[in-house]
Amino acid sequence: MSSDLTAFQLTTPTLNSPYPIGPVGRLNAPLLLLLLIILALLPLPTVGVAAVGQPTISVNAFNPYQLFIYITGPAAPGVNASSLLGGVNCTLLYKSASMVSGVLRVGFVVPWNGRYIACNLTSIVKALQGTPMVKLVNTSNTVLVSATLSRGVLRVAYLGPNWPMFALSIIILVWPIPAVAILGRRAVERQRASREVSQIYSYGIRVGFPLYIAWFVVFMVGLAANVVYATPIQFALRPLISSQAVNMGITIAAPLAATLAAIAVVQRHYYNALKRLIGEERWRGVVEERIVNRYAAALFILIMAVASVYGLASWLIYAKLTAPWLIKGVMSAAVFVTMPIVVGTSIPRLLLRLTRAYGNVLEDPTVQGMVNDIWARMGRPGPPPRAYVADYIMGMRYNAVATIGGKVFVAKPMLSLLTPEELYSVLVHEVSHIRHRHISVMMLISVVFVAAVVVPLEVSISYGLTHPNPLIPLILVIYFITLLAVSIPAIMFIKRRLEAQADDDAAKAGFNPRAFISALGKITRANLMPARFGRVESLYLTHPAPVARVLKIADKYGIPRDEALKIFGGEG
Repeated sequence: MSSDLTAFQLTTPTLNSPYPIGPVGRLNAPLLLLLLIILALLPLPTVGVAAVGQPTISVNAFNPYQLFIYITGPAAPGVNASSLLGGVNCTLLYKSASMVSGVLRVGFVVPWNGRYIACNLTSIVKALQGTPMVKLVNTSNTVLVSATLSRGVLRVAYLGPNWPMFALSIIILVWPIPAVAILGRRAVERQRASREVSQIYSYGIRVGFPLYIAWFVVFMVGLAANVVYATPIQFALRPLISSQAVNMGITIAAPLAATLAAIAVVQRHYYNALKRLIGEERWRGVVEERIVNRYAAALFILIMAVASVYGLASWLIYAKLTAPWLIKGVMSAAVFVTMPIVVGTSIPRLLLRLTRAYGNVLEDPTVQGMVNDIWARMGRPGPPPRAYVADYIMGMRYNAVATIGGKVFVAKPMLSLLTPEELYSVLVHEVSHIRHRHISVMMLISVVFVAAVVVPLEVSISYGLTHPNPLIPLILVIYFITLLAVSIPAIMFIKRRLEAQADDDAAKAGFNPRAFISALGKITRANLMPARFGRVESLYLTHPAPVARVLKIADKYGIPRDEALKIFGGEG
């Protein structure tokens, strides 16, 4: 295949300047993220400060269906904590009471209509030493709720939305929409000024990945405050929707889905503009967008369906299960931790079904024979992986993937693009993923990452329902920022190391490593992919950059670098 290195250049692309991810000048990612965190912290709960030793009654009105009330303070010796709850005239969905070292602690959950409720707490108030202070702990300041104590009766009333804070919480939710538009316009302008097709490939890495990481952090801040934007909507819908599960589903999922749809529309607009600059015909030779979109939609539906089932299970744990807060939090977290396993094991079946639905899928004897030979050379016991040749792989015409369950998919155009020896080297790479169980390793890493996210989140939410503390959301914010700053580059580094291990197998399987270098070059050019990436981009790559892979193999097997680059460029 003739070289067209001018299409992507072996030198560093123009986009390798420091990553600009902001609407103003060259505002970079850390500064923008810090600004968004500050904005997100504004709607967090505020509570009054009680005097030392003063009894407190904390009211958590985080939804219009249940009130979480927690009472603590010094009490007279000999008080029977459990008997005090008998004097409360409200329905108690959950209750706990204890007396430790002279300090009374009472917690209970009562149903309410999201408008007004009065509970007689005289028996508990009389047992306390001192006048209790009422602290209102809302989901956030996006709703206005009053809580007063008069003659032993606690009265809680919903006053309406806090419109300025509600507007701010919506801004926190939808800020990626203008960000994608601004960054998309800049990408188009750069493409006009450059001959490199790497702009469209780098668009997703430079614009999408960092942007959604930042959005994830900000959204987790909102989630730590029990989804600030959803609270006023929940209260508004309370008179119309009696089911808490339905209300929560609408108020949380609907605005989020609308935001994602708007982001997708804006991103598609600029993506199409980039594509037109590259050339429709050239782009269609690489990607079948119809299949890519349907695969993405099917994967999104799968994830949302699984998340909805787990969300319902989590709600049942919190709303229906009578258990200590720690057990509830751990149980809810355990439910979510299994999500990567369910989704990960479903992807191969989804891929096979969609590939068959939108193209031909064949078990090619020649390709299967190569896989059988590779499996035998690797000395692995058991049956070899099953090889499939399909018209497209997730919409890509030049791609090959290994999936969990011992399956290898090869796009049909690869058979004509590569020589048999080059195809063999690519198959060794994919079979190596199966041999070393790389897919299972990445699934395990996903489970660990999800656990690192949801366990602290669920446990803190469970604790905060009965032990209000305004520092909990702030601690979670710091934790999530630290977690993402460390884990995302670490996960991508591990992924690149696994890819490098598969490359090593491909190059030491008893044939010329030059074939693998040549295959890398042909696939890189065919996919309109840049040969090099900048420092920021490299942090988010799942594979080592093509040139980096080539030079590593060349150094390891004594191939001069100049010769390796010529082979990679189609000149060898």
